[in-house]
Amino acid sequence: MRTKPSAFSVMAVKWPVTAEVDDARLRAHEAPVAQFDGWPGRVAREVLRAIREAGRVSTGDIIEATGRSRLSVRAQLSALESAGLIQWNGHSPKDPRAYWTVKVE
Repeated sequence: MRTKPSAFSVMAVKWPVTAEVDDARLRAHEAPVAQFDGWPGRVAREVLRAIREAGRVSTGDIIEATGRSRLSVRAQLSALESAGLIQWNGHSPKDPRAYWTVKVE
């Protein structure tokens, strides 16, 4: 039985990559991003973890990794980007090579 190859690539990051780090970074940005509590907070953590684990990842790959809807993932990507936790890298909104990365503080 063959397994499907993963679409994720692995990159080294400059800080310990743990759920506690994600939670601390989200708590530090609670004021501008109030939706990190409750259900949206779980989705935000799933999105942030998917980006952190992959190093750099497309929106479609995040949707696949989290099992969440495109609308839900896009909302959390926008909130995480506004909070300065992640960044989008691409040349245009329709760039097929665009990807998300976690911002290093």
